[in-house]
Amino acid sequence: EDTLYACVTDTLELEASARLSVPFNDRPLNPPLARTSSSMASSSASSDDLFDSILMADHRFRTEGYQEGFEEGRQAGLAEGRRHGAAHGATVAAEVSFYYGFAFTWKCLLQNSTDARSSKRLKSLESLMGLIRQFPQDDPSYENLQGDMERVRAKFRQTCSILNVPVDFRDHANTSGMSF
Repeated sequence: EDTLYACVTDTLELEASARLSVPFNDRPLNPPLARTSSSMASSSASSDDLFDSILMADHRFRTEGYQEGFEEGRQAGLAEGRRHGAAHGATVAAEVSFYYGFAFTWKCLLQNSTDARSSKRLKSLESLMGLIRQFPQDDPSYENLQGDMERVRAKFRQTCSILNVPVDFRDHANTSGMSF
């Protein structure tokens, strides 16, 4: 009966080792007929460990799967975040560049003018250009980006009103290519 128990235990250990992908060289060599009473007691303890490892395999596989999935999700999230940030950054840069080009062009047109309204218009254009110059260009984690963009947009609308120019950046953003 003890020999049968030892043989069954060895068979279960070999099957479990094969399922857990343990290399054959790392498996314990326990011939079924060469057992002593002390090896029977250790065999009982190792069979309990064997059964525990089999029963805990589900938990271990879930944990490993969670870790692998978490890491893949993190990598995908970083890549998606970079793409979104680049696209959003390009949109903000195009808008700010449009405002600056608009202000610079109007400043060049009005700087030689001598009437009283030109002075007010030039001050408004200088103020718009000053806001744009203060805009951070090298800080991707700038916290007040939205607030500063709203201030630039408001100043642009005010400047357009002073210049009697219709305000519509969307028409500029929807055109593609160069027009010259």
